[in-house]
Amino acid sequence: VLNAKDKVGTDEKVDQIRLYNGKQFEMVQTAYPGMICALKGLNKYEVGQGLDFESDTTKPLLNAYMNYQLLLPEGVDALTMMRYCSVLAQEDPQLQIEYDEQTKQIFLRLMGSIQMEILQKEIEKRSKVKVGFTTGKVLFKETIQNTVIGVGHFEPLRHYAEVHLKLEPLPRGKGLVFESNCSNDDLALNWQNLILTHLKEKQHKGVLTGSPITDIKITLVAGKAHLKHTEGGDFRQATYRAIRQGLKEAESVLLEPYYSFELVVENQHVSKALFDLENKHCSFKIEEDMNNLVHIKGTGPVRELMDYQKDVIAYTKGKGQFICELEDYHECFDQEKIIEETNYDSEADLNNPTGSVFCEHGAGYFVPWDEVKEHMHIQIKEANATSYTSYVKHTVREEELKKVFNSLGGNNKKAEKPIKKKAKVDMNLNQIHVENKKPECLMIDGYNMIYDWQDLKDIAKVNIESARDELINRISNYQGYKRIKVILVFDGYRVKNNTGSHFNQGNLDIIYTRYNQTADSYIEKAVHDLKKKYELSVATSDGLIQNAILANGAKRISARELEIVVKNVNKRALSYLKK
Repeated sequence: VLNAKDKVGTDEKVDQIRLYNGKQFEMVQTAYPGMICALKGLNKYEVGQGLDFESDTTKPLLNAYMNYQLLLPEGVDALTMMRYCSVLAQEDPQLQIEYDEQTKQIFLRLMGSIQMEILQKEIEKRSKVKVGFTTGKVLFKETIQNTVIGVGHFEPLRHYAEVHLKLEPLPRGKGLVFESNCSNDDLALNWQNLILTHLKEKQHKGVLTGSPITDIKITLVAGKAHLKHTEGGDFRQATYRAIRQGLKEAESVLLEPYYSFELVVENQHVSKALFDLENKHCSFKIEEDMNNLVHIKGTGPVRELMDYQKDVIAYTKGKGQFICELEDYHECFDQEKIIEETNYDSEADLNNPTGSVFCEHGAGYFVPWDEVKEHMHIQIKEANATSYTSYVKHTVREEELKKVFNSLGGNNKKAEKPIKKKAKVDMNLNQIHVENKKPECLMIDGYNMIYDWQDLKDIAKVNIESARDELINRISNYQGYKRIKVILVFDGYRVKNNTGSHFNQGNLDIIYTRYNQTADSYIEKAVHDLKKKYELSVATSDGLIQNAILANGAKRISARELEIVVKNVNKRALSYLKK
């Protein structure tokens, strides 16, 4: 419970506890668990922060994943609007605002459309200006895959600071963690605290796209100050440069936000749903219930699934349901493409330099990031080192080392023991049993491929037989090159009085199912019959057959995957023929 006049924290006190009803309120003496009330008298606490009488409670970390540009009416100054936005940011911990000085534009990181709508009304209410927003773009982030030491040095004339930081990757969702592992004998505690403050005060940019960094532990392992020339701003510069230099050396990874989702559709729409989810690079699992509905649960990139609810409503005629929520950040599936589109040049970002500044003959000079460590004034050790010491550079030749080792060895050197030859083992090859690997067999749902491969789909719109012949030729070439058993199955269930047919083109088996028998049912039965004889794979994007395939121990290949493989194999075979 909380009583009026109770002390909160170290130096604050609750003056009043109020229960509000609209604009009217009633003062009470005690607040009990579950009560919604207002506290008067607290000045240092912020929205989203918790009250804990036993331990310090930090504010929850809310990650905005969408980035919007604020659109201002003509004649409205961006700096003037920035003042209103800054006040709103202090009131709402979810709101993050950035002002680009070069373009004079305001960017906001929001949690979604509801927060945007509320913000729009609040800005209009306070500034009397109606603002708009651009279409949202997902906010990428960057992290690292390996541990590195980043170094920064700032030494223009009459200034001095050097910082060494250890950068280690953390599990997804851990954010940034800062700590010091530097001896007070090497660097005074006040300088260490100042470096940690500079680490926390800024949102540091990555070197791939200039996106914020995350999931990294940054440890201060060494630093150096000058008794006369070091000022606080010097360590700010050295700290920022150390982070950027470390990021340039590390293996950086681009991250993007992912949704966890649940898609509910009728059985007839499963194939379309799974095809969409595969194209959107989602991972998922299928759960079927008793009401002719299929539940698909999984995760996928936010930028691919942002507007998917509209598509679901369209192809299910309003009967489908798509529910999603932000899960976390995961690796970007097309990192190189995003980096190329962003066109970020870390060396051209003058506000976030990667190199350091040194002094020689009374003048400062710039050293690029890949040469900085050769100029450092503190001994550089490996990323897993536990201590650092000042040093003077000295190069030892290999001949000197050999002399030292030989002199230290002396008579204490143990004589080398003769290597014993292993006894020869007589093996009876007739007694050795080698298990034969089962041959491969690929089964293909023919019409599923035709309507999933875009070029065949275009041909089918004009003439379905031409599309079928083209598919048969491609698969025949693929089979001839791979030399595995391939069974191509086409639906014949709509052709009345059709008894089914089976013929070969080269070594390719082509099946037309009989009347009232689908390719799915034929493949399902064939998988069960052939699984003991072959290593089976089935190419289909039809969700109705997937569970049966996996349950019978066969592998599933999507239509998209098979298309890529067949094209690559045919290209390779053609190149051999040309030779």
